[in-house]
Amino acid sequence: MLFPKPKPNLKIKLTYLVIAALAVSLAPFSAGLGKGYSSPAIASLQGPGNATRRDFQLTDQQASWLASLSFLGALFGGMAGGAAMRHGRRRVLSLAAAPCSLSWLLTVLATSVRMMCITAFLGGFCCSILTMLSQVYISEISVPDIRGCLSAVLKIVGHLGVLFSFTIGAYLDWQQLALCISAAPLLLFCTVLYIPETPSYLVLIGKDEEAYKSLLWLRGPNSDVAQELATIRTNVLASKNFSQRQSQMSSSQLINSFDVRTANRLLGPILVTCGLMMFQRFSGAHAFSFYAVPIFRKTFGGMNPHGAAIAVSFVQLLASCLSGLLIDTVGRLPLLIVSSVLMSMALAGFGSYAYYEEVHRNQRIQNVMFHQTVGQNDWIPLLCVLVFTIAFSLGMSPISWLLIGELFPLEYRAFGSAMATAFSYLCAFVGVKTFVDFQQVLGLHGAFWLYASISVGGLCFVVCCVPETKGRDLDEMDPNYVQSLSPKSEVVMANNMLWVLVLTIGIAAWATHAQVPPPTQLDPNEWWGPKELQGRTNETVRHFEIRFCDEMTQDLVSRLKRHRKLSAPLEGTAFYYGFNTNQMEPWVKYWAEEYDFKEREAYFNQYPHYKTNIQGLDIHFLRVTPQVPEDVTVLPLLVLHGWGGSFREFYDAIALLTTPTDGIAFEVIVPSLPGFGFSDAAVRPGMGPTQMGVVLRNLMNRLGFNQFYIQGGDWGGVVGSAIATLYQDEVLGFHSNMNLVLNSCTEVTSVAGAIAATLGVPGAEPAAITIEETGFFHLQATKPDSLGVALTDSPVGFLAYMFEIISRLTKLSNRGLEDGGLYDTFTPEQLIDNLMVYWAPGSITSSMRIYAEAFSKHHRGLRINDYSTSVPTWVLQAKHEILAQPINNLKFTHMVGTTTIDAGGHFLAFEMPEAFAADVFKAVKAFIKFHETRTEL
Repeated sequence: MLFPKPKPNLKIKLTYLVIAALAVSLAPFSAGLGKGYSSPAIASLQGPGNATRRDFQLTDQQASWLASLSFLGALFGGMAGGAAMRHGRRRVLSLAAAPCSLSWLLTVLATSVRMMCITAFLGGFCCSILTMLSQVYISEISVPDIRGCLSAVLKIVGHLGVLFSFTIGAYLDWQQLALCISAAPLLLFCTVLYIPETPSYLVLIGKDEEAYKSLLWLRGPNSDVAQELATIRTNVLASKNFSQRQSQMSSSQLINSFDVRTANRLLGPILVTCGLMMFQRFSGAHAFSFYAVPIFRKTFGGMNPHGAAIAVSFVQLLASCLSGLLIDTVGRLPLLIVSSVLMSMALAGFGSYAYYEEVHRNQRIQNVMFHQTVGQNDWIPLLCVLVFTIAFSLGMSPISWLLIGELFPLEYRAFGSAMATAFSYLCAFVGVKTFVDFQQVLGLHGAFWLYASISVGGLCFVVCCVPETKGRDLDEMDPNYVQSLSPKSEVVMANNMLWVLVLTIGIAAWATHAQVPPPTQLDPNEWWGPKELQGRTNETVRHFEIRFCDEMTQDLVSRLKRHRKLSAPLEGTAFYYGFNTNQMEPWVKYWAEEYDFKEREAYFNQYPHYKTNIQGLDIHFLRVTPQVPEDVTVLPLLVLHGWGGSFREFYDAIALLTTPTDGIAFEVIVPSLPGFGFSDAAVRPGMGPTQMGVVLRNLMNRLGFNQFYIQGGDWGGVVGSAIATLYQDEVLGFHSNMNLVLNSCTEVTSVAGAIAATLGVPGAEPAAITIEETGFFHLQATKPDSLGVALTDSPVGFLAYMFEIISRLTKLSNRGLEDGGLYDTFTPEQLIDNLMVYWAPGSITSSMRIYAEAFSKHHRGLRINDYSTSVPTWVLQAKHEILAQPINNLKFTHMVGTTTIDAGGHFLAFEMPEAFAADVFKAVKAFIKFHETRTEL
């Protein structure tokens, strides 16, 4: 058809355009109502007044899913929304509004928690489509001068929806609130029937006359729209021709036609929009939205946290109103840069104040001055939150959504918008879920420092990758965007975004796995001995002596002297391939001919040994009580060994620990772990480190110690950590010389490290060494009994296996020494004594089962190390400890101190008893001071 000729001086009227925008704004308003529903609804469902539906007394876990399932629904809604846009923007808006309203009506009628979760998912699904389609609709009907303003309106009404939901939720119960919310999408369904479809979509499907009428309706009845429509037709035609050429090409031709220019048209907008969404969602904004009151309660001393949350919400609304004017006045890119800078500074400031609050109060540094001024300093965190909220609402939040509608070329707009929106909701889900975990891992201050770092990364991303779109028509941006990115910068941006996506997926997997129920207290009376002896055991504490009977020693000597000829080592391998067999004969001769069994018996028995039956197992232990003046305080200390070591490794340290130092001395209790040394092994599966912790805690209670200190390394550190987690009121302090926490987070980092080491990634050498040097770990965790047969039958094989492990764990460079460096650190008596603790009672196989039990499905299901403990903790880090982890409050919320020494390895008490004992005294003094300051408060 022929269109009227342009009238050059005719002005466009915006009345109908604004009307259409206001009608569509009911979509984000509905989404905002849904976003604000969970907080008052959960409070209503968990409140004492919820007497009509007893099955709706939600647990915290059920409430968590009720709140988060809307994000999962939104994720799938974003995927579906892009595909549905081919059926029209207005039509899909109306079709999504109807089930959205229905979901809220079903919520009103819900009769179970499961039904409410389903409706939450459905509501999130529909709201995602409504949010995405409303943004695209506004972008396609707007004129460049006010496009940013209208897009900002959508964000404003979304905030209004949240505010409205919070307000009426204070007066209505969860059913009444859901009924009120259902009216908003129903009103949207009615209003979109009276606004036109977007001109771009109508031209795309070949309805030029309807497109003209739509554009005329939007611009005013007397407006000149012919030139604008002609521009739309030209670009739509080019896009359709491109699509037709693609559909007619063979696969090989299509691949050949996908050159750098074509790739930039799609890849660039995807990377920019998804990148902005990621930095927006992980900026900490969700923490202030979903956890505002708990956060403010921790940081504010005198201010009402609820009042602060309301003030922040109101400021967010005002900033959102101002953002529309600034976006089109200042421009997208400058506003994003200023926003990112202010967000980073505000988050860093808030984290620093939280650090002051947590560290300086918890560790009682300058506590008097702090408590005198705590209420007066509330303006500092409040100012930080307000600055962050203003910066986020003015720049990062609205512009991220605006660019979804602006950057994608028309033929890719449906696909690109769907992908960016879906990715946004994935990041939102992960961001909300992981805040609590970040807080547990890093502390409140560490979580916000992490968010500040992410915002700094967002600033770099904005400067390097985001183009300016101010004042450009949508059709102008497509070709200009290709010129804004060089192939090199495109590759760099794609590479960086790939790593960011991998990290995000890893965090999502860990965060989902890391959600745990409340800690399960294990049965303290669980029976591990023979069933026929249950109820008939002697539970008294009995004296015990180490005895190497003649029959055992004669058999041992005979096996040593009759060992088979060993294979010669490869030239120059030393201990790299394992025990150097050239060094075997001197050790065999010493053990068989020079080691005095009777003399060593006397040495072992210089300290008093005991046994007592705990949960069906006879547990062996040393109990050394110091003889000290009355003015010396004697403290009970449970000292725990690991595999490869034994109670023998503490003999030199015991003398030091029982000697008074600065008015204190220790009554030292050193048990053999169940299944180790002279302690009985469980007769059925399930005796992992956590269950051992229960047994040994019961041992301390039987000895009369209801409160005590713990020291542990290797598996002893893991067992001690379990006791400190399960019995936090009984453990006064936990000192460890191996900070090894086996939980969900370390699983992710271990897998990532293994992959990086396999691929030869720079900086992955520690992970590679860990893989190379922990072969025994994996073998004992899978087939301990098979390995146990060989080691129990051959003392030579057992010596080689143990000495190679001791050599390398003492100092990794010992691998390059012909003798493994064993003589440099230990005496022959020490090493053979340690072997005898395993060989004499025949506990080699049962001791190795701790690896299999610790990694069994049952023990991993306890997830004991996913729980934090408030027990004050001290870590002693030796230079050559191969299994060390960073000190980062991963599990221990009160890490009162650490010591790093420039020597020593895995068996520190064995290697450096003086340094070991001195650090235990140092730690316990810090524990005492910690408890004193808590008592004062």
